[in-house]
Amino acid sequence: IVYNVAYKFSPDKQVAYCNFADKRFICGIPYFGDVVSNGVFFLAGGVQWLYYNNPVFGVICVLIGVGSTYFHLRPCMETLYWDRFSMVIGMAYLIMIKSGLSFQELLISGVYTLDYNSNTKDLLPYAMYQLNMILFWILTSGFTIPVIFYIMAKVCEDYDKEIYLKTNCWISGHTIKHVLAGFAM
Repeated sequence: IVYNVAYKFSPDKQVAYCNFADKRFICGIPYFGDVVSNGVFFLAGGVQWLYYNNPVFGVICVLIGVGSTYFHLRPCMETLYWDRFSMVIGMAYLIMIKSGLSFQELLISGVYTLDYNSNTKDLLPYAMYQLNMILFWILTSGFTIPVIFYIMAKVCEDYDKEIYLKTNCWISGHTIKHVLAGFAM
């Protein structure tokens, strides 16, 4: 797994990551599917706040939607940082509620992985931070529906272009990733 993650997030692969399959410009919105599908995160934020009475996680869901929208309007390494930053906030929160560890320390360690990537082009620490969050959640809660949705989202992300071509350029794997990750939240 570590070798696969290291290969996937090598510097040349990171730049290629910003080359999404669905490049449609619809209603003045670039990368339409990937931008509009972030609406699921805003919906998840409202559900967390109003239905589950969890305003903190609701705001985090909205921040993830904002970060991802910002990135997808102009996908490049600079905007990707802010997309991942919002996800680090979410991962730190999820680990905190399951472990009782300090949110600040979890957040600082997550931001460190992003800064390390910015300075060295090595994304392995961030990938391991994300993988550890998923493994921790599985070990403490099992394969819950949110975990299964999140794993499915990661698979769809890996097959962005293939899914886009198989659906006759109707929906991309990355767009489906947003929908599944939003439902996981």
